[in-house]
Amino acid sequence: VRTRRRLGTTGFTQFEFDLPNADYVLPLKLGQPITMCCLDDNESVVKGDFYTYEPPGGQKLGTFSVLVPSFGHGDTVYSLGDDAANFVRVLKGLKAGDEIALKPSESKLKYGGEYLPVTEMVYVAYGVGIVPILDQLKAVLPNGASSVNVVSVVWINPDHEDFGVIGNQLEAEHNKHKTKLAVDLVIENLVNNRLEDNKEIEVAIPSFTPGTMAVVSGPPEIGQKAKQYLMKRAYP
Repeated sequence: VRTRRRLGTTGFTQFEFDLPNADYVLPLKLGQPITMCCLDDNESVVKGDFYTYEPPGGQKLGTFSVLVPSFGHGDTVYSLGDDAANFVRVLKGLKAGDEIALKPSESKLKYGGEYLPVTEMVYVAYGVGIVPILDQLKAVLPNGASSVNVVSVVWINPDHEDFGVIGNQLEAEHNKHKTKLAVDLVIENLVNNRLEDNKEIEVAIPSFTPGTMAVVSGPPEIGQKAKQYLMKRAYP
């Protein structure tokens, strides 16, 4: 563990870690998380999958960062699942210089449609689910980088403060790719409410056309809600 800090006014905490050598980088593919593990106070192994986060200005060589929820354990379980939440519980008790182990995990970015090439991307994220999408945007947005012509990002949070620093990063990407990238930040509590009950979400998510790939990122329960909603909107 190198440093930890609250990410502005958001409900997220950034943990930065040193790699074994100052010139190391993590050789991750698009959509590939890392599995992090360590021992708890009972000498039991706790582990969880996390996506790396690149802060504004880039990540220092020989280091990497992850974002975790800043709220209590119960809400973290809902957001990340039992395993990752238990790891976060232990992580929050570690000090600078304490060590964790990690390895690349299986990529979770899979296309299940029948239309190729993919010409339009629709990202629907809730909470910390925005982190892997930031990385993917940098891969699909530059001209000539992919077959994708249009990208829509709909990031949903229960509180306005949670957009904070990452909202600024999304705005910066939009300003660089105004004709290709649409970004909508929507305030909604999807723990209690449905996507279809929010008119901003209805308008922000485009209708399906052949060649569109939708990516859902966030807590498992909300991800399931989003998938069901997209299927109602004729997404395969």
